[in-house]
Amino acid sequence: MSTFTMTSNSIAEEKHHDKRFSFNSFGNDGDNISPQLAWENAPEGTKSFAVTCFDPDAPTDCGFWHWQVINIPASTHELTEGASTNLAAGLEMRNDYGFNGYGGACPPEGHGVHRYVFTVWAYLVKN
Repeated sequence: MSTFTMTSNSIAEEKHHDKRFSFNSFGNDGDNISPQLAWENAPEGTKSFAVTCFDPDAPTDCGFWHWQVINIPASTHELTEGASTNLAAGLEMRNDYGFNGYGGACPPEGHGVHRYVFTVWAYLVKN
């Protein structure tokens, strides 16, 4: 059995990402472009995917949701760079900035480095 994995050509674990993936407000001058994400070896029976981006280090009681995409068809195995707001299929939900789509990194000044956890979820129907 193969392992369900996600990769990205845009971002890397334990590395600072380019400002084009950062939010463009609250003192940031990023481009707010969603990163490229690809996945493979989905579990048998996958009916659709969801993608989330969560910041557990945000200075809130419950972290900060930067991106939530649901109902991505099971035939999809990649979101290209800049796909947010231009998805061929799937539904972008409201992020914690208050709009539907990708909202890039924007840690408060002096708050230090934050982690941005990108996850691909496989929704299954088991017999």
